[in-house]
Amino acid sequence: MTLFSPLCRIMAACWLAMALFLTGCARFPPVPDATPVDYKLNGFILNGRFSLTQFAHMQAEQRHSGRLYWKYEPATSDTPGMPASSEILLSSPLGQGIAEIVQDAQGAHLSTAEGKTFTAPDAETLTQEVLGYALPLLRLADWIRARPAHPGTGETRRDESGRLTHLRLDGWMIDYEYADTNPQSLPRRIHAQRPEEFELRLIVDTWQPLPAEAGTP
Repeated sequence: MTLFSPLCRIMAACWLAMALFLTGCARFPPVPDATPVDYKLNGFILNGRFSLTQFAHMQAEQRHSGRLYWKYEPATSDTPGMPASSEILLSSPLGQGIAEIVQDAQGAHLSTAEGKTFTAPDAETLTQEVLGYALPLLRLADWIRARPAHPGTGETRRDESGRLTHLRLDGWMIDYEYADTNPQSLPRRIHAQRPEEFELRLIVDTWQPLPAEAGTP
């Protein structure tokens, strides 16, 4: 059964994606001091703000905004056969928990502030069952870092520093803005849309490497 609630639409936009840990009154973990990181970043913690619009019949039907906390751990050679794990927490502008999705070796789990829980073998199956549309969550961690999962696919544009500024792939159009001129900087602003369906705007406040990567050159 497809669940068309504002909550699910928020999650859909977060093709924004992927895994969460939440209770009805959950608040974001403390935001650490900003740490310069670059495009080589693998595992990360992202803190940011989002605005999501869902369209119906080419008109804006639902608008949502809030905060996003995302912890992503890629699969490694030390854990063969283990998939990447992801935790995403969506909160209101005041920090009240809205939803959580977690994807790990046990599958994908969605929890809502209303106490509802949905499970599936993976995140794409979960979004298909809950939203009625399978979101490309496995590629989201690459897209959000301005990394096409398979270089050479889709339509891309880059700036004079070689950084990705536009990606068009599988019906999605994603535009990137950067806070400085460092050719290895990660995006500061991300505008993703699937025409006539979703539009997501994300401002990244901090990119943080996971502790295991903190000393990686």
